[in-house]
Amino acid sequence: MPYFDKAGNERRLRYRTPRPNAYGYLRVTFFSGKSESVHRLVMAAFFGESEMTVDHINGIKTDNRLSNLRYMSRRENICDHWGKEPPRHKGTHYRKDCKKWCAILSANGKAHKIGNFCSEIEAAKAYEEARHRFEVYGELPKKREPKGFYYDRRSGKFVSEKIISGKKYWIGSFDSPDQAAKAYREFKPCS
Repeated sequence: MPYFDKAGNERRLRYRTPRPNAYGYLRVTFFSGKSESVHRLVMAAFFGESEMTVDHINGIKTDNRLSNLRYMSRRENICDHWGKEPPRHKGTHYRKDCKKWCAILSANGKAHKIGNFCSEIEAAKAYEEARHRFEVYGELPKKREPKGFYYDRRSGKFVSEKIISGKKYWIGSFDSPDQAAKAYREFKPCS
């Protein structure tokens, strides 16, 4: 692989045999000690270097033929890989376990949960409100009081419990969070 040094002299790059890295992509290490991904070298040689992500069209990480490579944005690559559209609003994501949209604000190097919401729009509004409060007043989302129920993945139900005077009472398991919240509010222990 020829290249020209600073003086304009033609040189040949010396490298070792490409080997797969921990993620399965082939990397080559030059005798200078520098290491580079083969798919990025191929794209740079034919289309120039780019900050964009290099995608393997057929999904085979070791297939570095030019006809199998393309530049695309990180977002496009994620959509292509997962086969679905990611959230449209910043700070939101869908939780499959409880079938709700979650809003999270990242501030001061930590993630602060805002809450779970029925729609992506509600989660986005809550995120924007929390972001505004943080930027203007420096307030972070407060820890929410427990609602008295949680989603149990094993049973696929919402479990309601209440703690009164240090004693834990199991109320029951329910199909919806509304039923669990109602049972929690109406629960009175036997005297």
